[in-house]
Amino acid sequence: LLNHTSGLFDYTECDAFWSVVEANPAHVWKPEDLVALAAMKQPYFEPGQGWQYSNSDYIVAGMIVEKVSGEPAAVAKACGASSSPPRRASWCRRSW
Repeated sequence: LLNHTSGLFDYTECDAFWSVVEANPAHVWKPEDLVALAAMKQPYFEPGQGWQYSNSDYIVAGMIVEKVSGEPAAVAKACGASSSPPRRASWCRRSW
């Protein structure tokens, strides 16, 4: 996903996304809504068959982190989900 070879359509290229942004710049997007926008369009290519930057890739990656960790992506990162060795934040509920 993060090497942009998924083929997922970039939700920021959807007219529907910009219509909402223009009407309500403070709109809070749910990840599922952004992925739904991307899914309205055909993928750029089959996974692994090309390269195309897509903000949708980051949204899906965050959703995977949340599903696997059971925590919001921001909390999972603060609790050590990164490329560096895990560090336990004092407020992190996860035990290592």
